[in-house]
Amino acid sequence: MKPIAMQLATASMALCAACSSGATTMNDVNKDNFLNYPDGNYVYALNESVNPAGLSLSGSMYQLIFPAPKSVEIKEGTTVLPEEVDIVATDASLAIASDYLTEKLGNAGIKASKNAKFKINICKIADATHNSEYYELTVDGSSISIKGNSPIGALNGVKTLVAVIEQNGACAGIKLENACVKDFPDLQYRGMMLDISRNFTEYENVKKLIDYLASYKLNAFHFHITDDEAWRIEIPGLPELTEVGSCRNKTYDANNEHFMEMLYSGQDLSVELKDQYITRAQFIDLLRYAAAKGVEVIPEIDTPGHSRAAIISMKARYEKYAATDRAEAERYKIWDDEDTSTYKSAQGYTDDVINIAMPGVYNFMEKVFDEILAMYNEAGIKLRVFHFGGDEVAHGALEGSPIVKRFMAEKGMKSVKEVSEYYVDRMSEYVSRHGVLASGWQEAALKHSDDFNRRIAPRYGIVNAWSTNGRSDTVPYALANSGYPVVLSNVRNFVLDMVYTPHQDENGLRWGGWCNEFTSWSALPFNSYRSARENGKGDTINLKTIADGKPILADRSAIKGVQAQLWAETIRNFDMVESYVFPKILGLVERGWNASPEWGEGSTDVALYDACRAVYNLRIGLKELPRLVRKGVNVHINQPGIIVENGMLKANTCYPGMTVRYTLDGSEPTADSPEWTAPVDAGDAKLIKARAYYLGHESVATYLFR
Repeated sequence: MKPIAMQLATASMALCAACSSGATTMNDVNKDNFLNYPDGNYVYALNESVNPAGLSLSGSMYQLIFPAPKSVEIKEGTTVLPEEVDIVATDASLAIASDYLTEKLGNAGIKASKNAKFKINICKIADATHNSEYYELTVDGSSISIKGNSPIGALNGVKTLVAVIEQNGACAGIKLENACVKDFPDLQYRGMMLDISRNFTEYENVKKLIDYLASYKLNAFHFHITDDEAWRIEIPGLPELTEVGSCRNKTYDANNEHFMEMLYSGQDLSVELKDQYITRAQFIDLLRYAAAKGVEVIPEIDTPGHSRAAIISMKARYEKYAATDRAEAERYKIWDDEDTSTYKSAQGYTDDVINIAMPGVYNFMEKVFDEILAMYNEAGIKLRVFHFGGDEVAHGALEGSPIVKRFMAEKGMKSVKEVSEYYVDRMSEYVSRHGVLASGWQEAALKHSDDFNRRIAPRYGIVNAWSTNGRSDTVPYALANSGYPVVLSNVRNFVLDMVYTPHQDENGLRWGGWCNEFTSWSALPFNSYRSARENGKGDTINLKTIADGKPILADRSAIKGVQAQLWAETIRNFDMVESYVFPKILGLVERGWNASPEWGEGSTDVALYDACRAVYNLRIGLKELPRLVRKGVNVHINQPGIIVENGMLKANTCYPGMTVRYTLDGSEPTADSPEWTAPVDAGDAKLIKARAYYLGHESVATYLFR
């Protein structure tokens, strides 16, 4: 049999031709060529661990939502939620909480009415022992009380109430346990990044995703709106960015008119894709929409690498003005015509780095920033953090630029690295003058002098630490100890476009291993070295020795939060966005709120870890996935396990109540294949396949080789 083509490798894998659907597809599969390939035996053992026989969910309805509250005291009796309620907010600043509750109860058929006898009271408290997001939710039989240390704290309490209602029927007449919930998050930043540059997500679907994230008390939406492949936000005064930069077609160059995605492109190359961007008016509306849900939007303009769309767009602008207005043509020139640098980015580009020694770059970046700031101001929303990217600038970029060499001579610089530091310094200083914090990927903050860090770090609101595999696992704490505010964005835990498992039919990439609801849940913000239990190749990590000789986190407060990333190379539609996110993101939801899990930051007790993981898994399968499916979300379903013992085929699933259908002749199982309900004689079958069905969704097929 042929080996699996997609091994765990680098981001520049030669996969383009094989990935038109976003998945690895091979006619033949050999489990021996792939460590931890999820064949029948592997998945059977996993399902036994996460869905052990005899385990059932216990505890109150409040403890089964995501994220789980820290303290739940159950009282005697229940509260029946009537068809009409009176939502009473004691302060105008609490409108964000009352409006959210009114909307969500309305979706459940429960009307907010000032004449209703049943009261839901929302008010402020001042509990100095907890952070500003602290809340108390009291359900006492005759009314419901929600108190918050701040408007967002009160909103958190509302979201807990809504989650319980939605998990348990989402309608009038449901019974709520009388209880007192006291709760707060451990980490102040809990977010997700969505890339709409590589492939576009429509504006209305972006809003839908923000609504999903808000329901889990995630409070940050990192919006990756520019990259090599496209520029996706309208900037007044620079129409070429969207007239040129948002268009796709079948050629790599196309006379600077269109762009083709370099990796994993599934687009129809005969179709021109135009006007795929977020308009100024839409962005302003999006800011208001997110703020009403308690979500901060962090815009990212990725520079100085990942900037081909900006460069090609500004070349088109240059050509427009070159013959009639030389000053205007030069104003936003961000490339050096004489640059002979030779480089190739991780995605295969050789022309995607803006020339940061040129004045046009600063004219361009300040113009873009000023226009985005104006959008926030018009929306009435504070722009707190502006993300400059800073990742994956290819080695060798700018080395052959005469303009860079002259700049270095003028400034007394000895290396291109110093030019890069000049860019970071100048742009972070520019946004700080406007009361805005800078942000960037880890590369923007790594390998600088102590003096540089002391000057620059206070200007930063976030540094995303993502490359946390192998020798790079020291990055988060090295950054934190250098004074930067770190948001853990670990590839092994939080990169959502990684495959759920290394199965050839799972959608996603493999350059960082795989990521699923268990790997995200395993993250340990304050013991990051133990955040993964297997490396990217599937080898078991020795948790007892993994941290030996590595930097120790000096100050826990430097870890600001956690963030999931969804890169869009393999995304074809919003269904794929949803299936990548759910249930994979639930581990991040849990860990952002409860950073120190009950199985322990330093524990190597496998039995305790497995027991807690099993409860978490059943919360997903029996409570959260049904809630999501009722809301119309496209969720991912895990494979069944299959083994043959004493000649008999046995099957199991990751959740109770799933249906398994199988074949004994190596053909693909379908909804019409035999249902497995009890051990079946496997005969002399050489290749057995099975598929799980649950809540109207199906898994990939499990293979069992004999």
